[in-house]
Amino acid sequence: MKITYGYWPATDLPDERIKKAFASLKNDVEVGRANYINLPFSRDHLSAARRVNGEMGEITDLVICGMGGSSLGAKALLSVFGPAEGVRIHILDTIEPEVVESVLSSLDLRNTLFNVVTKSGKTLETLVLLNIILRRLEKEGVEPKERMVITTTESEENELHRWATEKGIRTLPFPHGVEGRYSVLSSVGLFPALYMNCNPEELLKGAEGVARQYFEENNEPLVFASKSVAAMEEGVSAHVFLTYSSSLKETGGWFAQLWAESLGKNGKGQIPVTAVGPAAQHSQLQLYLDGPKNTAISLLGIENHRDDITVEGTDAPGRSLNGKSLSQILKAEMRATGLAMSERKVFNRKLVLESLDENEIGRLLIFLEMATAYACHLTDVNPYDQPAVEAGKRHTREILGL
Repeated sequence: MKITYGYWPATDLPDERIKKAFASLKNDVEVGRANYINLPFSRDHLSAARRVNGEMGEITDLVICGMGGSSLGAKALLSVFGPAEGVRIHILDTIEPEVVESVLSSLDLRNTLFNVVTKSGKTLETLVLLNIILRRLEKEGVEPKERMVITTTESEENELHRWATEKGIRTLPFPHGVEGRYSVLSSVGLFPALYMNCNPEELLKGAEGVARQYFEENNEPLVFASKSVAAMEEGVSAHVFLTYSSSLKETGGWFAQLWAESLGKNGKGQIPVTAVGPAAQHSQLQLYLDGPKNTAISLLGIENHRDDITVEGTDAPGRSLNGKSLSQILKAEMRATGLAMSERKVFNRKLVLESLDENEIGRLLIFLEMATAYACHLTDVNPYDQPAVEAGKRHTREILGL
């Protein structure tokens, strides 16, 4: 992955703040608050995922039930790699009755595996889905232990884990010291990846090299974070993740939660937006170029595409493009968008992946996790909690009389 900066005039943060943020993340790792950085160096979660995968046998459908960080990582991986041959993957991260019914009614429950994911074991929406699924399995005469895997924190205090153990339902560990939005490189993301055209071992290998950088001062994620915070403190209140790959759209959605839920505290933060080019050039770009100068754009592209098509052999309008490939045109548009932004004095930078392979995706995911944590330390907010969200959960339970 290569990062270059276009127009980015924000004054660099003082070295003391940057060094403090560097030390803070290092301390987080040492005391077990940022164990997501250790995930690429361990194969414990992957081994557990492979064991359960082997025990469950062949399936036609995988349904992932989880909210926020319990599903967004899997959704990002699925968008990049797609399902393995012969398997359909459904992600239930909503309790909209029409959506839930549409998914469940399309399944052969005897050949479907349900992966229920919740760190706390208390997520209301996930527990609702669990109960609905259990009832459907009962009606079909399917034993839950034969068609369900629960990913949750393994502890006696976790009622869901106790219940699953009593019922003989297989469980996978939600990593300790890792919040849901930082969990994609654990069993939370690695187990679903086994049902995709993805080699999770290579994901972890790719992430390793970036994760090691937390030992190095002025590492790449810290530079990304410090430049982001410098722009925020000069009035840049929105961050657009503009991907020049539809396959990376859901990675943008995953990053939006990571950035928003980690930074958005104590009146601080930055609004994340996900857009896909070149479609966004014909819908949102006018605002970014000619609207208020309160937006930073991170353009995310790919150097080498898996497939390519060359325009050739027609006399139709547009024939001047004969001989040009789609990837060539796409990269030209991404470069041109960056140049237009610099001309219009819009904050912009480029992140270019060598290709859409596991190694590069692993690098990107851990890079953004580290950059987010550094940005939080630079702004003196806790990277790992989400206190305001709890108010909504409390009110929901009150309204439902729970």
